[in-house]
Amino acid sequence: MDDQDLKKYFNFDEADLYANRNGTFTQKQTQRLAQDRKSGVKFIRIVGWALLFIAALPIVILWLVGAFTVMGWMSLLWGVWPLIWGFLAFKAFRSSFVTPTSTLATAEGPINIVKDDRYNASTKRYHEEHELHIGGVEFDVDAELADIMMQGDIYAVYYIKETREILSLERLSGAK
Repeated sequence: MDDQDLKKYFNFDEADLYANRNGTFTQKQTQRLAQDRKSGVKFIRIVGWALLFIAALPIVILWLVGAFTVMGWMSLLWGVWPLIWGFLAFKAFRSSFVTPTSTLATAEGPINIVKDDRYNASTKRYHEEHELHIGGVEFDVDAELADIMMQGDIYAVYYIKETREILSLERLSGAK
């Protein structure tokens, strides 16, 4: 196991590890988290506009067909479709203005990398997923991590509690 391989795999440096050990984020990590939030807000707002379009779809269809009769207006006004999709759009827009928090958490203990075969009913195929288990917390990882970390070694993992994104980690000792 090489510390440089871990740093490369999880994209952190010694300054990140030192700050995370002390319960803080580095400037680099803070900027990356802010950029991730900005991208998430942009995506949520695009979803909100798409939901608004879906809510307005009956109006557009009635207008294109020229069916703005009394019955057309009644089905539009009393229809559940615009209400449901409009409500979902409202929730999406509203959630884009909430600033999510990022809490730094630590998990310590012996590591266990588990391979899980999952069946996808729509494609009728099995696919592999790998999880890193440490201190009662699970993280989704790639299979190649098993080539970098030794099963049973004791590590400290510093991660974002809300998303379980690993920021840095360090080997504390070998397997007993």
